Amino acid sequence: PRREIDGDNRLDVSGRDALRPFAGRRVIMGVRPEDLDDASLVGRRSGGTISAVVDIREDLGSEILVHFGVGAPAVRGEDVQAALGEEALEATSDSARQKGSLFTARVSRESRAEEGEPIELAVERKRLHFFEIETGSAI
Repeated sequence: PRREIDGDNRLDVSGRDALRPFAGRRVIMGVRPEDLDDASLVGRRSGGTISAVVDIREDLGSEILVHFGVGAPAVRGEDVQAALGEEALEATSDSARQKGSLFTARVSRESRAEEGEPIELAVERKRLHFFEIETGSAI
């Protein structure tokens, strides 16, 4: 089945049997930056694509980091606060409220991603991570 990230993005999570008991329930989805790439360069991956607008583009030479938001509720638990620190959460809170959840993609240096412009990001389905909202436990 395809699962909704926000009103516009859906990802294919078929074959993830551990998610079956959570059908119809909300869960936390995580994806590492290296498991997203510019779809115009790599084509569609097994999980589909995420449509977004580039907020920040960081050119690191060998790769580019693309920061973007999707219209899904932001995750701000105690573990996130401990990892980032209170100051970092406060600095991003305005942006997080406007965008929802903030993500980072590590894309090829050939990407033409530009700040303020739309981008399609290919997702590697097998590399998605899911967690229970109530406990934060991995699914």
